[in-house]
Amino acid sequence: MTDYVVLDIETTGLEAGKHRITEIAALKIKDGKASESFSYLIRPYRRLDFEYLPREITDLTGITMDMIKNGQHIEEALDELRAFVGQSTVLGHNLKRFDMGFLQADYNYFKKEPLENELVDSMELARKVLKQKNGNGLQKLAKKLGVSNAEPAHRALADCRVTHEVYMKLRQLEAVQT
Repeated sequence: MTDYVVLDIETTGLEAGKHRITEIAALKIKDGKASESFSYLIRPYRRLDFEYLPREITDLTGITMDMIKNGQHIEEALDELRAFVGQSTVLGHNLKRFDMGFLQADYNYFKKEPLENELVDSMELARKVLKQKNGNGLQKLAKKLGVSNAEPAHRALADCRVTHEVYMKLRQLEAVQT
């Protein structure tokens, strides 16, 4: 796989449907190299259960309430994401269990067709290639694989770049094993 779209989101918490997306990013990969990017901070479309982002979320992501209250509306961002992704295979880290749950909840909320693209999850690939169930969080995995990326963790576009590099390293390891 040399052409695909890497996808990542940041959120206000861990539960799709309850917590909200605060950032969406995607990175188009052509012939194994980044060619185009998509990135939006997202303003809440429903009243948050709180008037501010939890401190731990701001500490983790650097995203503040001031940043998202001026962000893109999620409904518009979902339409633009669909157009950006098109029919491409979508790659992400913990994509199937986390990111897609949030995106599908929002597509459902706005009564829009969900993304039905082929999905590749680098966390699943890491478990297969490295033969371990734990310790496969993106940053730990990147460090373990020697991915040198100075960008901050838990910002969607930066995490897309790291996910792409991790995927490439895992594919190299997988090829050596076969």
